[in-house]
Amino acid sequence: MSWDEATAYRITETGQRVNAVEVELHFQLGLWAVVGRDDDRRTVRTRDGETLTLRPLAH
Repeated sequence: MSWDEATAYRITETGQRVNAVEVELHFQLGLWAVVGRDDDRRTVRTRDGETLTLRPLAH
C-alpha cells in the first residue's frame, strides 16, 4: 500500500499503530520532520533527535 492511500501507519521501531490524523498532527505541530521518503515508508526525526520509520498499514 502506498503512503497516500493509507489511513493508519506502523512505527517500525516500536510497533505502535498511529492513524493518519495523529501523523498529520505530529507534522503540523513540529514534533516530527520528514527526513526520508519512499512510496511505502517515511523516515522521520523527532524533536528529541530520534529517527523513526513509518510504514502504511492495509485497510
